[in-house]
Amino acid sequence: MKLSLILVVAFASMASLVVADQLESPLPLQADLVLHYIALDPAVEVVDGKVATMHDLSPHEQNLMSEGNVVLSNTNPQSVMLQTKNDKLHRSVLAGVPFGNADRTILLVAKFSPGSFVKVGSQCGSTVSFAASASGALIIDNECAAAAINTNVDVTQGQSYILLVISDYEAQVFVNSSLVHTYESIHTAAFETGAVNIQGPGMELAELAVYKAALTDRQQYATMVHMAMVYNGGNQYPSDVAAVEPEPVSWATCSFGTNTATGDACSCSDFCTTCSISPAGELSCLRCVSSMFLLDADCVSECPSTHSEVSGTTGNVCVSDGEGTEQEDTGTTVAPSKSDGVSISLTMLVVGCVLFVVVVVVAVAALVSWRRARHENEQLQSNFASLERTTIHQ
Repeated sequence: MKLSLILVVAFASMASLVVADQLESPLPLQADLVLHYIALDPAVEVVDGKVATMHDLSPHEQNLMSEGNVVLSNTNPQSVMLQTKNDKLHRSVLAGVPFGNADRTILLVAKFSPGSFVKVGSQCGSTVSFAASASGALIIDNECAAAAINTNVDVTQGQSYILLVISDYEAQVFVNSSLVHTYESIHTAAFETGAVNIQGPGMELAELAVYKAALTDRQQYATMVHMAMVYNGGNQYPSDVAAVEPEPVSWATCSFGTNTATGDACSCSDFCTTCSISPAGELSCLRCVSSMFLLDADCVSECPSTHSEVSGTTGNVCVSDGEGTEQEDTGTTVAPSKSDGVSISLTMLVVGCVLFVVVVVVAVAALVSWRRARHENEQLQSNFASLERTTIHQ
């Protein structure tokens, strides 16, 4: 697996965000969401004009508490403002959040000032820290590691939406859809507990979310489009993005011992020359050796009585008689099945019996007719003889 770290930063006018009056996350992707804070009523509890609590919209309900003079802005979309270094949002213990080298995704929308930061982690300072340098450039730091990533992107002039995806030791940083940095040796300590610490001065936090998985390319794109629509008026990305869908399952094809895509060695089941291989290693035969027939992804020496044996340029297959035997003109020929032979034999037997009965009936009729004619002839001769005797006597 790869550790891809994606930061997308955009500065522009803000668009409106409408969320139902209930504590549900408006993010397009809900699976694996373990933390989600957003500066929007009723997700923010205000007491005496100050922010007291930011409610966690994930199923874990791990709320942030405030210190100092944290207030909710009247901008649209809104943000929680931490104006001095004494203004803080924090939670000391987190459950269900990935730490160490585990995969994760952090989504952050904020305006920074030098000295302000957002930290998600514990021990050694944090697992991941987002901050602004003295010049205003975004810095991503793992305080247990030796080096930080300086993006050279100013995040002090307006809201920036950031997507950080961690998947194992490699990092990529994108700013406004452009790759600006690649980092290949991110390392985090094996934390067992975690915390969230957000501190001013000059920090304006609009949204923070954590997933316990590395989002796929499609999921990253869909999430970034959502951020662009909410915080950048839809100008950063096209609005006609398809909904987040499961990643298509990629099957490899193994033909005569070679992976057709990579050229690596591979193998199919016995008597199978070409097969599909699922990511889990499952085999599905596509073509058998010339002496065998393909039946339901398996190779058999002969087809069952309910199937016809079809041979052609794509190999030998067993085709169900219920599916018909019409073939495209691809050089295939259809051999009669065993059931066809039985049917023909029965038909010929019935026809033979009928013909035999007909012949017998005709023969009997002819015999009866002949005997009747013979009897009539004998009777006629007898009459003539009697008449002749009578005439002579007279």
